[in-house]
Amino acid sequence: MTKTTRSTSAHTRQTDTKPLADFEDFMRTGQPGRGRRGALIPTAPLVLLPVGVGIADLLNALPYSMGTVLSGVLAVFVVGGIVLAERNAHRSGPPGVDWASADAYRHRLMADQSPEIRAVLSSVQRTIRNRFRAADVVHLYAMRPEPQHEQTCTIDTGGCQCAPLRLSAALIPYRRHPILMFGERLLAEPKAAAFVLAHEAHHARRGSRTPHRLLGAPLLAGWLALGLTMPPHLLILVAPAVWVVVTATQWADELVADVVAARAVGPDVARCYWALVRSARPRPRGVSGALTAVGWLFSPHPPFSVRAALTTRIPSRTPGSSGSPRT
Repeated sequence: MTKTTRSTSAHTRQTDTKPLADFEDFMRTGQPGRGRRGALIPTAPLVLLPVGVGIADLLNALPYSMGTVLSGVLAVFVVGGIVLAERNAHRSGPPGVDWASADAYRHRLMADQSPEIRAVLSSVQRTIRNRFRAADVVHLYAMRPEPQHEQTCTIDTGGCQCAPLRLSAALIPYRRHPILMFGERLLAEPKAAAFVLAHEAHHARRGSRTPHRLLGAPLLAGWLALGLTMPPHLLILVAPAVWVVVTATQWADELVADVVAARAVGPDVARCYWALVRSARPRPRGVSGALTAVGWLFSPHPPFSVRAALTTRIPSRTPGSSGSPRT
């Protein structure tokens, strides 16, 4: 009787357990939220600050001391809750993913590549793995456009909107399951891939990924808390200053990563990569060009022209040199 009951209970638990998601399907559906969050964070102050001010105005309708205390308590709870949630997600990675399928996907991806690309991917995996001591392996994922788009893509003829996806990379720094995402077009360009992935390997350093985490979801909570606690006459001065500091920090981190990557693979490779990006991206004109220029002010990445100009100032190595570039 007891044995039958235990078997029934075990079967019930197995039936009720939600099946794990296949890694490739999970990444294809955009679950990590790289694009969504990246598009949200730069413009978040325009939404979260007014929301915070509005909530603070409602609370100020209460007796003065009570409204002030509740605004402060709410700000602490919002920031603290978001920071703890981000910390837990950073430690364990996204729940419900079958990491065995991630290993199988990585082996299939590596088996299909040329020896040059396999060497590049293996090298960057080792570098990132050494910086994530709790991780057993660095997972790989090749970002591809939708199959319908591939049939009409003009990236080789006149530029295409899919260029940022197919020629870029990103590191999702989960402590136990770091994921390196990169555009599938880079798999046909070993030198460009070496530069882009060296850039992401720099972001795996603790000094780079810690600010990156703080400027993510915790920053969103911080904007809301700023609206909750800051008087409007001070908010007009403080908010732009915070935005300038945040943007400068993000741009500096990206430019440093560009310099480190260019010195690692050679500035000539970096220049060729930026030339490839220029030719693959459509050139906005008229109103679209003006909107693009304004959009750079809210972007966590510096303009391509700035990044490309920076690499041209890095001295090239002479054929006989084996160390640092000549100065």
